Amino acid sequence: MKIGMFNSGVFSMLLQRNEIKCIACGHSHNDCFEGDFCGIKMCLDACSGYSPYGTDELRGGRIFEIDEKDTSHIKTYMVHYKDLL
Repeated sequence: MKIGMFNSGVFSMLLQRNEIKCIACGHSHNDCFEGDFCGIKMCLDACSGYSPYGTDELRGGRIFEIDEKDTSHIKTYMVHYKDLL
Protein backbone atom coordinates (compact mmCIF):
# COMPACT_ATOMS: atom_id res chain seq x y z
CA MET A 1 0.00 0.00 0.00
CA LYS A 2 1.31 3.45 -0.86
CA ILE A 3 1.00 6.42 1.46
CA GLY A 4 -2.26 8.21 0.74
CA MET A 5 -4.05 5.15 -0.62
CA PHE A 6 -5.92 4.62 2.66
CA ASN A 7 -8.05 7.31 4.28
CA SER A 8 -8.02 6.59 8.01
CA GLY A 9 -10.45 9.43 8.78
CA VAL A 10 -8.06 11.10 11.24
CA PHE A 11 -8.50 14.59 9.77
CA SER A 12 -12.31 14.23 9.78
CA MET A 13 -12.14 13.24 13.44
CA LEU A 14 -9.99 16.30 14.21
CA LEU A 15 -12.57 18.55 12.54
CA GLN A 16 -15.43 16.92 14.44
CA ARG A 17 -13.72 17.48 17.78
CA ASN A 18 -13.65 21.21 16.97
CA GLU A 19 -10.84 21.81 19.47
CA ILE A 20 -7.72 21.06 17.42
CA LYS A 21 -6.13 24.35 16.35
CA CYS A 22 -2.76 23.24 14.97
CA ILE A 23 -0.97 20.17 13.66
CA ALA A 24 2.81 20.31 13.37
CA CYS A 25 5.38 17.83 12.17
CA GLY A 26 8.89 17.98 10.89
CA HIS A 27 11.97 16.26 9.63
CA SER A 28 11.08 16.50 5.95
CA HIS A 29 14.62 17.64 5.08
CA ASN A 30 13.71 20.06 2.27
CA ASP A 31 10.27 21.53 3.04
CA CYS A 32 9.23 24.17 5.52
CA PHE A 33 5.80 25.77 5.41
CA GLU A 34 2.72 26.83 7.31
CA GLY A 35 -0.84 26.97 6.05
CA ASP A 36 -4.47 26.76 7.07
CA PHE A 37 -6.80 23.96 5.99
CA CYS A 38 -10.42 23.89 7.17
CA GLY A 39 -9.54 26.13 10.12
CA ILE A 40 -6.62 24.01 11.34
CA LYS A 41 -3.12 25.47 11.08
CA MET A 42 -0.77 22.93 9.53
CA CYS A 43 3.00 23.29 9.88
CA LEU A 44 5.79 21.26 8.34
CA ASP A 45 9.43 21.93 9.17
CA ALA A 46 12.72 20.86 7.66
CA CYS A 47 15.48 19.30 9.76
CA SER A 48 16.45 20.61 13.12
CA GLY A 49 19.88 19.01 13.28
CA TYR A 50 22.96 18.71 11.11
CA SER A 51 23.16 14.90 10.87
CA PRO A 52 20.38 14.44 8.27
CA TYR A 53 20.61 15.80 4.77
CA GLY A 54 18.76 18.99 3.90
CA THR A 55 19.16 22.65 3.09
CA ASP A 56 21.21 24.60 5.63
CA GLU A 57 19.01 27.69 5.15
CA LEU A 58 16.01 25.73 6.49
CA ARG A 59 17.64 24.16 9.56
CA GLY A 60 16.14 25.37 12.80
CA GLY A 61 13.01 25.09 14.89
CA ARG A 62 9.48 26.45 14.95
CA ILE A 63 8.28 28.72 17.75
CA PHE A 64 4.61 28.61 18.79
CA GLU A 65 3.03 31.61 20.48
CA ILE A 66 -0.33 30.67 22.01
CA ASP A 67 -2.51 33.02 24.02
CA GLU A 68 -3.97 30.85 26.79
CA LYS A 69 -7.04 33.10 27.01
CA ASP A 70 -7.69 33.04 23.23
CA THR A 71 -6.35 29.84 21.71
CA SER A 72 -8.08 30.54 18.40
CA HIS A 73 -5.04 32.52 17.22
CA ILE A 74 -1.76 30.64 17.16
CA LYS A 75 1.28 32.45 15.82
CA THR A 76 4.18 30.36 14.57
CA TYR A 77 7.49 31.27 13.03
CA MET A 78 10.80 29.62 12.30
CA VAL A 79 14.09 30.39 14.03
CA HIS A 80 16.92 29.30 11.75
CA TYR A 81 20.38 28.34 12.95
CA LYS A 82 22.02 30.70 10.46
CA ASP A 83 20.19 33.66 12.08
CA LEU A 84 21.48 32.74 15.55
CA LEU A 85 25.16 32.77 14.63
